[in-house]
Amino acid sequence: FVNTNLQGTIFDGSLMTDSFFAEANFEGGSFVGVDFTGSDLSKANFRGANLRNADFEISNCEGADFTGADLTGATFKGANLVGVKR
Repeated sequence: FVNTNLQGTIFDGSLMTDSFFAEANFEGGSFVGVDFTGSDLSKANFRGANLRNADFEISNCEGADFTGADLTGATFKGANLVGVKR
Protein backbone atom coordinates (compact mmCIF):
# COMPACT_ATOMS: atom_id res chain seq x y z
CA PHE A 1 0.00 0.00 0.00
CA VAL A 2 1.80 3.11 -1.17
CA ASN A 3 0.64 6.56 -0.06
CA THR A 4 -2.39 5.09 1.74
CA ASN A 5 -4.46 7.32 4.06
CA LEU A 6 -5.11 5.46 7.32
CA GLN A 7 -5.26 8.58 9.49
CA GLY A 8 -6.83 7.96 12.92
CA THR A 9 -7.22 4.20 12.47
CA ILE A 10 -6.92 1.73 15.35
CA PHE A 11 -4.68 -1.30 14.81
CA ASP A 12 -3.94 -2.14 18.46
CA GLY A 13 -2.43 -5.62 18.87
CA SER A 14 -2.26 -6.30 15.12
CA LEU A 15 0.36 -8.41 13.40
CA MET A 16 1.65 -6.34 10.47
CA THR A 17 4.97 -8.08 9.82
CA ASP A 18 6.62 -7.75 6.41
CA SER A 19 4.02 -5.16 5.33
CA PHE A 20 4.56 -2.47 2.70
CA PHE A 21 3.25 0.93 3.81
CA ALA A 22 5.69 3.36 2.15
CA GLU A 23 4.49 6.98 2.43
CA ALA A 24 1.37 5.89 4.35
CA ASN A 25 -0.45 8.38 6.56
CA PHE A 26 -0.99 6.88 10.04
CA GLU A 27 -1.29 10.29 11.74
CA GLY A 28 -3.13 10.16 15.08
CA GLY A 29 -3.72 6.41 14.83
CA SER A 30 -3.34 3.82 17.58
CA PHE A 31 -0.85 0.98 17.15
CA VAL A 32 -0.35 -0.25 20.71
CA GLY A 33 1.68 -3.47 20.67
CA VAL A 34 1.64 -3.75 16.87
CA ASP A 35 4.36 -5.92 15.33
CA PHE A 36 5.83 -4.15 12.26
CA THR A 37 8.88 -6.47 12.08
CA GLY A 38 10.46 -6.43 8.63
CA SER A 39 8.00 -3.86 7.23
CA ASP A 40 8.71 -1.05 4.77
CA LEU A 41 7.45 2.13 6.46
CA SER A 42 9.70 4.52 4.56
CA LYS A 43 8.43 8.10 4.61
CA ALA A 44 5.35 7.05 6.62
CA ASN A 45 3.60 9.69 8.73
CA PHE A 46 3.13 8.60 12.36
CA ARG A 47 2.68 12.14 13.74
CA GLY A 48 0.83 12.03 17.05
CA ALA A 49 0.24 8.26 16.83
CA ASN A 50 0.12 5.94 19.84
CA LEU A 51 2.93 3.45 19.23
CA ARG A 52 3.39 2.17 22.79
CA ASN A 53 5.19 -1.20 22.81
CA ALA A 54 5.19 -1.41 19.00
CA ASP A 55 7.94 -3.52 17.43
CA PHE A 56 9.81 -2.05 14.43
CA GLU A 57 12.62 -4.63 14.45
CA ILE A 58 14.52 -4.75 11.12
CA SER A 59 11.93 -2.41 9.55
CA ASN A 60 12.71 0.28 6.99
CA CYS A 61 11.63 3.53 8.68
CA GLU A 62 13.83 5.77 6.52
CA GLY A 63 12.39 9.29 6.39
CA ALA A 64 9.39 8.41 8.59
CA ASP A 65 7.88 11.15 10.76
CA PHE A 66 7.29 10.23 14.43
CA THR A 67 6.80 13.84 15.62
CA GLY A 68 4.65 13.86 18.76
CA ALA A 69 4.13 10.07 18.67
CA ASP A 70 4.12 8.07 21.91
CA LEU A 71 7.00 5.61 21.48
CA THR A 72 7.06 4.38 25.09
CA GLY A 73 8.39 0.81 25.08
CA ALA A 74 8.71 0.69 21.27
CA THR A 75 11.67 -1.26 19.88
CA PHE A 76 13.72 -0.45 16.79
CA LYS A 77 16.44 -3.13 16.90
CA GLY A 78 18.14 -3.30 13.50
CA ALA A 79 15.68 -0.83 11.94
CA ASN A 80 16.74 1.69 9.28
CA LEU A 81 16.23 5.05 10.99
CA VAL A 82 18.02 7.29 8.48
CA GLY A 83 16.33 10.67 8.22
CA VAL A 84 13.63 9.87 10.81
CA LYS A 85 11.85 12.87 12.36
CA ARG A 86 11.07 12.75 16.07
